[in-house]
Amino acid sequence: MKTIAELQQDIRLIKKDIAGIDKRLDDMSNELAYYKSTANDESEYKRILMIAKTMSILNHPIAKESIATKNNYFGLLLMIGTIDDSLNENQLLFLQRMILGDLTNNSQLDNYLGKLGTIQKDDAMYKMSETIISKYSDILLVDSMIIANLSKANSREAYKIISSIAVFLKKDSRHLRQIAQVAYAILTQDVIVLPVEYKDIISLNTTFGFYLCEIEEWKLRVSRALKKEEEELRKKRVSKTAYFHQLEEEEYGDNWYYYKD
Repeated sequence: MKTIAELQQDIRLIKKDIAGIDKRLDDMSNELAYYKSTANDESEYKRILMIAKTMSILNHPIAKESIATKNNYFGLLLMIGTIDDSLNENQLLFLQRMILGDLTNNSQLDNYLGKLGTIQKDDAMYKMSETIISKYSDILLVDSMIIANLSKANSREAYKIISSIAVFLKKDSRHLRQIAQVAYAILTQDVIVLPVEYKDIISLNTTFGFYLCEIEEWKLRVSRALKKEEEELRKKRVSKTAYFHQLEEEEYGDNWYYYKD
């Protein structure tokens, strides 16, 4: 049984934790009010929106999903983006470029900032929608890594959450390493770390092409990979035809084609 002094120490620690949570909630509330205030034409949010519109729109596949799925997706990213610090301009710009791909009335960032604080790090896995788990798990991890790297603070806590999400999504170390390489390539706009085997290139482009297509070297790689794939398919067709003729020649002799229907 604990002594009175020990119990008093526990109470002081609990009070300290509660004070920290209250401060974080206040910070979130103030941040949300700041960025959601669009009545003023010179607001920070409108400035971010104007900058985003001068850049290429990210045709993110999440934009085509239901409002509930998008709310869940951006809620997860906002949770990761605010673990170590408040959202900065680079993070907001990245999110806005994603959202601009949505051609509905939900193409503005402030429609999703209301989700700030709705998902906490302790319940992130349990609040992840089935659509995101089944269709967007790899893309979510890439977006999470990008958001964490755009933070000006130490992102150690953010990466703990990303690692937990990866474990929950049953990603093995090899797959997770490749996802990290994709995030690095997007952040640096350099594909040097990505695989060069044509099958890997085509596979990565199928999932992350909407990001990687902005990189000229990647577009060249994809072009070469598709040509290589077509060449390999042609070789297989020729080989299959030759094998078929060989079997018929063995059955009918040199004049096999006379016996062929």
